[in-house]
Amino acid sequence: MRSRRHILDVMLLNCYFFDTVGEHDMRLILMAAALGSAVTASAHALQSGYDPTYGQTTLEAGFTPNPVTVNLTAGGVIDAAAEIGGDCTGQIAIAPDYLVAYSGDGSALTIAADSPFDTVLAVQGPDGVWHCDDDGAGGNDPRIVFEGAAHGEYAIRVGSKDGDARAVLTVEETR
Repeated sequence: MRSRRHILDVMLLNCYFFDTVGEHDMRLILMAAALGSAVTASAHALQSGYDPTYGQTTLEAGFTPNPVTVNLTAGGVIDAAAEIGGDCTGQIAIAPDYLVAYSGDGSALTIAADSPFDTVLAVQGPDGVWHCDDDGAGGNDPRIVFEGAAHGEYAIRVGSKDGDARAVLTVEETR
């Protein structure tokens, strides 16, 4: 049985294709998906302006509560290694899981995930550069620390290595 997260990713992928291909081609893509064929996305789809699945927040220096926590389902249909490259691994979603608009004072901003499953992080920073981690928090938990975090938006995707997985995302400022 497909998870709601997988179905959302396929729906977003279909919307992306509908915007970039003709109606006839879209019907063929939808028929292939209905037959259970694999449909893959491109990194371009990751950079489109999709709304975050689990919300967004604006954080300023000294924000409270600190850390901010979000319960979510990690995973998706995008192979992070193939689409982003670098240190990125696992399966991530097309849409960001969470979006943080940050304006700090040069403090460190730590983004991490905690899960009983093997999770990964892929964060697109304010400069558009992808930052990824697999086990930086120890065990199977990822953590990315942005020292002297830049002002701007952080598009966060919590992925997984073994299918959809429950996880807790944390965003913490360290002064």
